[in-house]
Amino acid sequence: MAMRFGGSIPTTNHSGIPFAMPTAICTKGTQAPAQVAIAIDWLVVWTQLLQPGTAGVHVNLSGTTPNAATLDKIRSIKIDNTFSVSSIYVVFPDTDDVITCPPQTVVTMPVNTNAQKAIVYAQGLQQGYLPYTRIYFFNVAQPPSVDPAIQQVFPQYKGSPTIQRNATEILTPGYGSPALGDQTVTYNFGNVIIPQILVPALFLTPSTGFIYLTHVDYAVYGEFSALGIGSGELYVESTGASGTLNYFGLGSNRVANGTGGGFPDYTRNTLLRLSGMNLKLDATETWQIRVANFLGGYSCGISMTLAWSHNPD
Repeated sequence: MAMRFGGSIPTTNHSGIPFAMPTAICTKGTQAPAQVAIAIDWLVVWTQLLQPGTAGVHVNLSGTTPNAATLDKIRSIKIDNTFSVSSIYVVFPDTDDVITCPPQTVVTMPVNTNAQKAIVYAQGLQQGYLPYTRIYFFNVAQPPSVDPAIQQVFPQYKGSPTIQRNATEILTPGYGSPALGDQTVTYNFGNVIIPQILVPALFLTPSTGFIYLTHVDYAVYGEFSALGIGSGELYVESTGASGTLNYFGLGSNRVANGTGGGFPDYTRNTLLRLSGMNLKLDATETWQIRVANFLGGYSCGISMTLAWSHNPD
């Protein structure tokens, strides 16, 4: 969504004052145009720190490290993050200048610094996804460029400002990217006769982030009532605050000759079929499929197909 500037956006005066940041941007260097490269193996960093999340690596190009290449000045950098699924931030402590690079992207940017030191941070490190990053430091200015290996711009669909289920609100910005629905499962339960939890960990929950449900197809078949009129209930639900997602009342009067020994109705009766959804569910809760309150000797077969995506955002 593009930002719209105008009178509807509240503004205020800056509470501070501008301050000088002396930087020798145009001072001619003492060294011929050159570059120095470093390669960071985040697996090594992980082994040293044993801590997921964010980690940093100090870089010194001043010549104090034995046998290390040096630069007289740092005027620009190139961050090759092609083989990384983590965001990279290169910080120059003397000016607090920060150059950022998204995952699987190559970024070249001028740098605002007087020093020959930097700290390279990686965000989102986790075991099993420990990438490599290569960084090139230049003593001459390079034109800025951003080259993503994977498309970083995604369509935004309009959504509700809040999502509320029972007493629980899942806050959203009112817009969201469409989910692929790249995970799918089909369940088929024949001759269900007693109340039970059919699927105790639907969507492999509990987990982290959110489940985006994109397709559902629920149906019953083989309905039968040994006592003439029977009923039951089917729930797709969370055991947490989100509560019930789908509820279906089931029933049958399928008998033969009044003897209670009738024949099941094997017609497939669709309960719900929806596609093109982007329903957001809290993945930290436990989701399940449950049947309850079987009365009158009721029994049936249940067929369910679901498609979803799991994402931390």
